[in-house]
Amino acid sequence: MKLAYVCSFLFMLLLLACTTTINNTPDYTTWLLNEKNGLIKKKCFNEICISTRYLPANYQALKSYKKSAEPFDNLVKVHEKSLTFLMEFSPDKKKGDIMYKDVEGPSDYKQRMLDLNFGMEKRITLHANSAIYAPALASFENTYGANDVKTLTLLFVPTDSTDQALFSSDTLDIELYDDIFDTGITHYIFTKKNIENTPVVSVP
Repeated sequence: MKLAYVCSFLFMLLLLACTTTINNTPDYTTWLLNEKNGLIKKKCFNEICISTRYLPANYQALKSYKKSAEPFDNLVKVHEKSLTFLMEFSPDKKKGDIMYKDVEGPSDYKQRMLDLNFGMEKRITLHANSAIYAPALASFENTYGANDVKTLTLLFVPTDSTDQALFSSDTLDIELYDDIFDTGITHYIFTKKNIENTPVVSVP
């Protein structure tokens, strides 16, 4: 019995030693952007690069913590009820505003804006186990030439209180059907192992 307790204690120490601890948003962002950590996937087709990044609940809580009157743990619990991803569109090699890529006139540009702002829910799905989810929210941010990156925030929620597929699946597969920039169908796959291996956040 004593040996089992000692082994359990040593295992916990080893687990803590292997866990990254972070106390600020810039460091956490840097960690998420490191492809070795498995929470950002990037693919380039037809002169367009698309990266998709998982945003952990404690990362989102840390971003809003200083501006909120809520305790940090409460903020984490709110974000744990859903899954959030950030999809970014940028030029592959040539710099420039991708909003004008292959646009032949004002009507084409207007249609592209409409599709990105109001049509992404029907172009993106998340596959978890045998369940398929459409985004509950797909919020596009156009920087209007301020930089080359266009961002799309994706929020996925369970269908009801009994639905646990989003949180129990070994893999999360985000499928994008892109007929806007003509990159076709791409998949961005995240594993449960990497999602559960996110840093511990330490706040004052």
